[in-house]
Amino acid sequence: QDVIEYLRQVVAQVRAGEFSEDLIFKKRLRRNAEDYTAKSSPHVKAALILAEEKGDMKYSRKGRMIKYVMTLHGAYPVQLDPNNIDAEYYVERQIKPIAEPVLALLGQDFDDLLSNQMMLI
Repeated sequence: QDVIEYLRQVVAQVRAGEFSEDLIFKKRLRRNAEDYTAKSSPHVKAALILAEEKGDMKYSRKGRMIKYVMTLHGAYPVQLDPNNIDAEYYVERQIKPIAEPVLALLGQDFDDLLSNQMMLI
């Protein structure tokens, strides 16, 4: 299968919201969310949001598996049905780092590939 066409197709599908189930991050809290010094960790943010929305701090306790997606407003727990998933986050931070070394072998550039795709739309 043509790598470039495949990448264009995958990026288009991610942007269209077709892989929403595959975009979920899962990370376990190693301590209570409020005990983290780096509150900017996405899973910690998601845990605190979930605990606040549910009105129960058990959602932010040590050992809890946090499932979240990246939205336009940052990490958000999947249990709260986020509707504004940041597709560009996944394209830039998940697909691009994997695709770039392969494309380099083919003499291609990921950003050029996407800009050419935008011209086709």
